[in-house]
Amino acid sequence: MLDARVSGGGEHGGIEQVVIGLAGGLSQLADGDEEYVFLTFAGDDDWLRPYLGANSKIHSVSPPWGRAIMKRVAITGPWLVPLYYAWRRKTGPISSSDGTIEALGADVIHFTFQKVF
Repeated sequence: MLDARVSGGGEHGGIEQVVIGLAGGLSQLADGDEEYVFLTFAGDDDWLRPYLGANSKIHSVSPPWGRAIMKRVAITGPWLVPLYYAWRRKTGPISSSDGTIEALGADVIHFTFQKVF
């Protein structure tokens, strides 16, 4: 499983390119029966679909409320973005799981961010 919960608009710098590279490379593997699952936010996965092979699939989840707020803040009041990130840093260094990843039963997961959503 690969945590691909990034938006395809380039707002995350090189992470989008890394995910695309991994999707393209994994799609070329045909020597085993592994299945690769890319975890994305619902409605924000069109950027990834062209790079997936037959051995890969997307599992979409609803974005957390904080991400929805962040998108709205970035559009309506960009000057609030640094305040939002400062608040997020104070909420704790370790994210708690909502159980999505555990429920999917992945053997291995690659997180693309240091802090998980």
